[in-house]
Order: sequence, then C-alpha cells, then structure tokens
Amino acid sequence: YKLPKNFNEIKVLEAMYRNFKENLPPNFKEKAAEKGLTEYQALIVASIVQKETYKAEEAPLVASVFLNRLKINMPMQADPTILYGNFMRGRFEIKIDKKDLRDGTNEYNTYKI
Repeated sequence: YKLPKNFNEIKVLEAMYRNFKENLPPNFKEKAAEKGLTEYQALIVASIVQKETYKAEEAPLVASVFLNRLKINMPMQADPTILYGNFMRGRFEIKIDKKDLRDGTNEYNTYKI
C-alpha cells in the first residue's frame, strides 16, 4: 500500500478494507448464498482453503471437499484451523501432531468442532 505518512491506524484499516472489498470476486455474496453460506462464512472457508493449498488449481477441489463435509454435518478436519488456534494461544510452531487433532480446548479445531 502507498499511504500518506499522516494516516492513522483507522485510515490504514479503512484503506485495507476498501481494497479487500474491491478485489473480491464478482458476485461473491450471491455465490456464497448459492452454497448456503453467508458472505462472512464464505470468507472463512476461502481463508482455510487458501492455507490448505497454495496451488490455485487445487483450490476448487479442496473447497468442494470442505463444503461437502459441511453439508453432511461432518467436521471440516482442516489442519490450518488447528495452526490458527495454536497461534491464537501463543504457539507458533508450524507442525501439528495427534495431540493437536484431539485438542478440544482449541476453539478453532475443526477436527473436534
């Protein structure tokens, strides 16, 4: 971002949010609704998919797996959610183990929640 030096935190956040909204795919909200998701829920799923695979060509398949699991009330079982929960609790390792998968205290653990 190129921002004036006198921008305060609020102005920076507003500029970032405006840029984010301008770069959403066309009809994002409507496409989310077609999948039975709110715009907010679709953004969360998209963020998880983005961390699950860094290959753009794999993203639609990964997203369909997660959406299918949600449709049948199956846990998403997404590793990035465990890493995020660990990060939010001050654990910055980039690896997870079986203990992490079973950790019901991690409120972001989509293996348990």
